[in-house]
Amino acid sequence: MTGTRRNPGNPGISYRTAIAALLAAFVMAALMVNAFPAAAEGVSGETTVYSNTQAAGDGSRTPDVVAVNANEAVVAWREGLDAGKVDMGVIKYAYTTDGGATWVRPTTPLAATTAEYAWHYVTLYKAGDALYAYLGRAPASSTNGLPVTMTAKRSLDNGHTWQDFAIETPAISNLVIAGRPLTLGSTHIMPIWSGNSSGVLRSTDLVHWTLGGYVPDPSGYKGGEPQIVVDQNDPGTLLMAARARSYPAEAYIDGPAYAVTSTSTDGGLTWSDFRLDTDIPNYNTKGFLAKDGNGQYLAIYNTAGQAWTGPTPALSRSVLYYKVKRPGERWGAGQFLADGPAVTTGTGAGWDTYAMADEYAPGKYFVAWEHDTSGIKFSKLDVSDAFTNVTSEFDSLGGWTTDPGGAVSIAPPGELALRSTGSGAASVSRAYGPPAGFIMTVRGKVTDYSALDPATGAGASLAVRVNTGARQFALSIQSDGVYAPNAAGTWTKILTGANDSEWHTWKAVVDTAGRATLYKDSLETGAFWTVQDSTAPPRTQVWSSGTAADPAAAQADSFGLSRDITSTTWNDLSGWTATPNGGTVAVTTDNRLRLRNAGGGVSEARRDTARMCDPTLDFRGQVTDPSVLNTGNGVGTSMAVRVDTGARRLMLTFQSDGVYSIRKGETQWSRVYASTTAGALASWKVVTGSGGEARLYRNGTDTGASWTIQDLASTPTVRHWSSGTASDPAESYVEWTRVTCTD
Repeated sequence: MTGTRRNPGNPGISYRTAIAALLAAFVMAALMVNAFPAAAEGVSGETTVYSNTQAAGDGSRTPDVVAVNANEAVVAWREGLDAGKVDMGVIKYAYTTDGGATWVRPTTPLAATTAEYAWHYVTLYKAGDALYAYLGRAPASSTNGLPVTMTAKRSLDNGHTWQDFAIETPAISNLVIAGRPLTLGSTHIMPIWSGNSSGVLRSTDLVHWTLGGYVPDPSGYKGGEPQIVVDQNDPGTLLMAARARSYPAEAYIDGPAYAVTSTSTDGGLTWSDFRLDTDIPNYNTKGFLAKDGNGQYLAIYNTAGQAWTGPTPALSRSVLYYKVKRPGERWGAGQFLADGPAVTTGTGAGWDTYAMADEYAPGKYFVAWEHDTSGIKFSKLDVSDAFTNVTSEFDSLGGWTTDPGGAVSIAPPGELALRSTGSGAASVSRAYGPPAGFIMTVRGKVTDYSALDPATGAGASLAVRVNTGARQFALSIQSDGVYAPNAAGTWTKILTGANDSEWHTWKAVVDTAGRATLYKDSLETGAFWTVQDSTAPPRTQVWSSGTAADPAAAQADSFGLSRDITSTTWNDLSGWTATPNGGTVAVTTDNRLRLRNAGGGVSEARRDTARMCDPTLDFRGQVTDPSVLNTGNGVGTSMAVRVDTGARRLMLTFQSDGVYSIRKGETQWSRVYASTTAGALASWKVVTGSGGEARLYRNGTDTGASWTIQDLASTPTVRHWSSGTASDPAESYVEWTRVTCTD
């Protein structure tokens, strides 16, 4: 496909766009890679392990799952039996031999109630060829599962049958285990919770357990239901994450809420003080933390899914999300895991919570959780090739692999320096990439242009390649324009125009169909093309490739690669639903979305999406006819945009006196950023985090405005709209829109 697009940032200039057929694999031998399957990250195979909508007490709750192998797993849970009693009942279990497709539910419970005892909890642990179940035993006369002591059972047949297993534990009041034990050297370490304290037990034989240390808690967070992992950066350090049970009530109502974490360097004998960890959300409910065979952290946590009226646990457990941290990288964006429909009514209706997971292969987990207090759910979660975005300010080369064929350095500080004189490419790369659509951003400058050889790719002055496992994207910034390979592997000019040696930000948006659009310094260049299908392994690369006679050199001070949710340059309304409501929703001849309303309703363009990760919203637009905002009913939104993730909602409108949003804990619009030029043509960006944190940028500059977006489990969608009245119309134009996963 070939075409010419008008640059909306400079209407007097047109760019010829050479749209090559398909992007072929470029290469030099030093850059060759082998075939590899497409990315497989995500949730699959959800089944119901057990369901009972008539259970008394507090229903089917607090499950755990242990993987025996890739096909076999055991799930155990507590089933409430008596009305008016909570956190106690019978411990039931089920096992699968076909990866969770079907379940065997033995009629004999794992731990039955008696006239003397009931059961509070169960946690499963695999050590060698045996499975262990740690059980919390409470008096049958209790109404809340307390006091509780710990006993154990063992299975030697992959969890099909269980026998009592004697253990010795310290005399600790109300000893609770809610996280998976682990092995550090020759010592088994078990996370425990007693009263308002979290700590660990230690054992070398799984029989005799001694107290390690409790975590100091000078801030009074009262961490509970702790999880432990071995630290990514130090195999001798333990990391504990726990639910903060004494978090300020106002944080649940109008702000983000987090887990608390602590570390131990002596096997759990002593611990650092609990501190809030702003990378791991926690809404006063049990969270999960693990480290997989690839060294990645996996966190599973709840989002509230609805407005808070107070810090009530029943309102904090609606939607399950997960996130991943690769070694040496930042935490990735939160991703959707589960949100089933309500089955029963009353406390907890519709919630999905108390997830536990166990790895059956590196980065591949079985996950079990309680649904609605009436059932236990199960699924597979594959994060073995999880893409957590690439973000580098080039403070160092950490996380990058360098090609010795050229000169690669950090010089000056904060800048990647590439120089190639023919002995090979000056290259940095990472062996992973996005699973499908993505947005690539590089800020750089070419300090020595080389002449590009269209056949071999030598002479690529500042080049980028992204392989997804299904497609391959590449481009190079040259003195006379921008080039990308065509289907035959020949580098072809996609954008004509002289390039200088100043700093510029280049952004390429590649949608899930492989259609690419190029931007320069936030303006659409008019270059668009289709990238090549390719099974080359996921990979991200930045390089320069010159010759002895014609060297190539470039600098870059930032690089970003993020997963695309939806993007458009408003060539048409394809994929969007227009609802004019008596106004105007149309694409103009210069490829802008025009929104106008003078009837008191909403003139809207809407696009439904799949459940989203934590979103970053980018768009460029302007208000051409401002209206006065009624903060109560929303009439007068001059240029409004909304992103619903399925768990949260971001609301923005740009008015003559600033930018407004509906914050968490509020029901009306309020101003988050004061500016008398908020309606002027500008590129706006809102970055949101896993706790609902939002920060506003204008033309690449941080405005300083921050707030927390609403918790709302609504239909995932992206919307633009204007709303005015006959006496005070509203009109706006949008040039482009992008929603990506936050990096």
